Amino acid sequence: MKLINIRKARPGDILSYNIMTETGQIMLRDGMVLSSDYIKKIKYMGINYIYIKDELLEDIAPINPELVKLKAEVVKSFNNMYNRVQNEDLSQIEGINNNVRSLVDFIVSSKDINLVYLSDLKTFDNYTFIHSLNTSLTALFIGKHMGFSRESLVEITLGSLLHDIGKTKIPKAILNKTGKLSSEEFEVMKKHPLHGHDVIFRMPSVSPMARMISLQHHERLDGTGYPNGLLDNEITMYSKIAALSDVYDALSNNRVYRNALPTDEAYDIIVKNTGIYFDPKVVEVFKREFSVYPIGTQVEVTGGMIGYVVKQNRGEQRRPVIRLAYNAIGEKLAYPIELDLKAIDGIKVEKAVV
Repeated sequence: MKLINIRKARPGDILSYNIMTETGQIMLRDGMVLSSDYIKKIKYMGINYIYIKDELLEDIAPINPELVKLKAEVVKSFNNMYNRVQNEDLSQIEGINNNVRSLVDFIVSSKDINLVYLSDLKTFDNYTFIHSLNTSLTALFIGKHMGFSRESLVEITLGSLLHDIGKTKIPKAILNKTGKLSSEEFEVMKKHPLHGHDVIFRMPSVSPMARMISLQHHERLDGTGYPNGLLDNEITMYSKIAALSDVYDALSNNRVYRNALPTDEAYDIIVKNTGIYFDPKVVEVFKREFSVYPIGTQVEVTGGMIGYVVKQNRGEQRRPVIRLAYNAIGEKLAYPIELDLKAIDGIKVEKAVV
């Protein structure tokens, strides 16, 4: 599979990954041939990147179908609950609890799941729901590699999934504003952690530690966060994990007020703020496990040759395995060349070609 910007999609391209709706239903299925109308629809939905089939990358398998199914179930149940919360109905939390436990069991038992496969909102069409899903998946992945127990991972995942539930109490005119919020509007927005904590407080099956994530996910180690301006030792580790996960996903995806940053730029912002906004222990795990260039990304390496990322090197985020396909003047190679950048000095990824 090859990852491309939707601007480069052409009629006749074949999807290699399902695109789902906010209710967890498949809208465009793996193997579907794209038409002009389908491409326009994907663009309209705000999806920037898609996976398509490519004979050069036939051996690069798409995401585990079981994980796709589990993610869809979480999105479906969260969508249902989110809509009910807007009407003061808190009755759907048990369905989410069960789906979160299934997701945690899968991730805990899987040794070959990379963070880049977890956080992929490119396959869904609703930012609010998928941002919550991606934040919870990233938090789960980080928590797993920090050695938390299964029950703690359930708390971290559930709390992170619900971290923005307080936005149900924020006027849509503020949530969906395309320009910069006024100071008054931002003060209203800054209350969503308090609203979220109040909502989740009325869900007895959500533990106090999980509930705290909603209240603290915008706090920062240096005290510049909100709503309470807490310092490092006043913020729970669960909330520190969720805070990094929330910011990374927000940076690397489109918002109503700005376009997404490339994944490597989002990564650099997280690392740059280690010890200022983000806990060093959490960042260290993020650095070790995160993939700067997703599988299937087209990249240019030193010397101008073009290829695709086909494998990640754990702990060497900027030095993946590349399958070279084109020379420096854009001519297709007779045979692809595979380079493990971890083992080669003097050659690196210069940029992603998006």
